[in-house]
This record gives sequence, structure tokens and C-alpha cells, in this order.
Amino acid sequence: MNMNYEMKVQITNPNTQDEMYYKLECSFAYDKEQYGNGFFLRIEGKDFYPQGFDLRYDRSFKKSEKEKWLENWARNYWSGENGAWAVKSLEITKAE
Repeated sequence: MNMNYEMKVQITNPNTQDEMYYKLECSFAYDKEQYGNGFFLRIEGKDFYPQGFDLRYDRSFKKSEKEKWLENWARNYWSGENGAWAVKSLEITKAE
């Protein structure tokens, strides 16, 4: 069973104010035969290196709060700290 979301994120370089925009596909997969909660995630998009996540034992992941997990991931990934770019705008929607 797959659950798909679309993430639109605009990020900015805190040092130069340069900006980038990504439209990302976020695909959660569930396998009841797996250990833990059975969830996995893949995030991919144009000009974005695809990333996979094993969420089976991630205690911060709640199956009823997928958008919240994605938002927390994005704000941590693009935190604006230690040379990282920062989130300027973020929109997460459930894809059909």
C-alpha cells in the first residue's frame, strides 16, 4: 500500500540569499509483513538526489501524521545552520 504526497519547497542560502525551488514526490510504503511499524519512505524530484528512509523503528513517525513528519524532515534537512540552506516556504499536499 502506497501513500503519496507532494512537497513544494523553496529554500534560500543564508549567506548569499540565492534561492532554489523543488517539487518533490514523497511516497510512503507500508508492508504489514515487515518488522516495526512496516513503513518506508522515498523522496525524489527533478535535480534532487533521491532519498530513502526506513521508518520501521523511527519513534518520531506516526502513521496518522505523515505530513508532520515530512515537514519536520524538511525543516531539519534545510535548517539554515552549519552551511545548510534554509526553508523559505513549504507546502505539503496529499497526492491522488
